[in-house]
Amino acid sequence: MFQVDLRRDRFMKLWRVSGDRVDATAAVIRRGERFTAAVHYRYADGRSRSWSWRTRQGTYLTGREIVQCINSIDRGFRAIPGVHVRIDFPQDASREEQMLILLDYGLTRIFEDAAAAAETAAANDDRTTEPGTR
Repeated sequence: MFQVDLRRDRFMKLWRVSGDRVDATAAVIRRGERFTAAVHYRYADGRSRSWSWRTRQGTYLTGREIVQCINSIDRGFRAIPGVHVRIDFPQDASREEQMLILLDYGLTRIFEDAAAAAETAAANDDRTTEPGTR
């Protein structure tokens, strides 16, 4: 599962392949002018593997590097037999619009909106804290 803060992060592209031997998910995410890319494979035998792309200096990806990353993911995912989904998100999609797109494709279960998780945790804390103890 990927953790994404949809208050600040925006999906740029998302890939999903469901096959007999592997389920694979990849995402390119933009935060301002910074890009990251991550991939997760889950094999039928229960093993899984995740990684993200970084530059040699450990910084965020540049425009040219993100294009190379997208091409690499495209080639790799096309080679996996199974049902393929590729989503190109609108550049200025809001948090709600991104969630609706993920809902349309049935992909909300593979992502956790870190913002929603933080809001839920804060609401739970408010309910469990006795009045006057804060």
